[in-house]
Amino acid sequence: ENIKTIMSLRFEDFSLRGRQGILSPILGRGIFATDGAEWAHARALLRPKFVKENVADLTLIEQHVGHLFDALPSNQHPVDLQELFHRFTLDSSTHFLFGKSTNTLTHPTERDTEFARSYRICLDHVTFILIFGPLRRFRPADTKFIEANKVIQSYVDGFVDEVMALKKKG
Repeated sequence: ENIKTIMSLRFEDFSLRGRQGILSPILGRGIFATDGAEWAHARALLRPKFVKENVADLTLIEQHVGHLFDALPSNQHPVDLQELFHRFTLDSSTHFLFGKSTNTLTHPTERDTEFARSYRICLDHVTFILIFGPLRRFRPADTKFIEANKVIQSYVDGFVDEVMALKKKG
């Protein structure tokens, strides 16, 4: 009930303040990096994706859980589950949001693998910046983050370009 109240009933009472500048380079001006009217607009754009029929349809998630299980080694050797869970989340999220999975658990293209690697670099960077707060100013510029961010923006732009091309045809 608390989350429901914060996210839908009284969102205007809460603010991201300093987090906007930190999150927006990788998340853009969407629901995770904006407040107020801008947030409401971004939420309205995403709302159709989260209708009950889409969220209740577990076929997509079952498919990716199967891929996760297939990626587990059968030889009883230790495995880094964190990495597999990251790839599972990336595959299922991109499939749900973009209509095409990165397939990092099955048959990733070089572009998909580069996106996954770059996304991880960006998440690690943002996490560091959020944790260290004002002390982050003592950290030198992160060139790995800048390059990785270019990769993820280009990757997502590819989906936007596809949709825009379909819209022009349609």
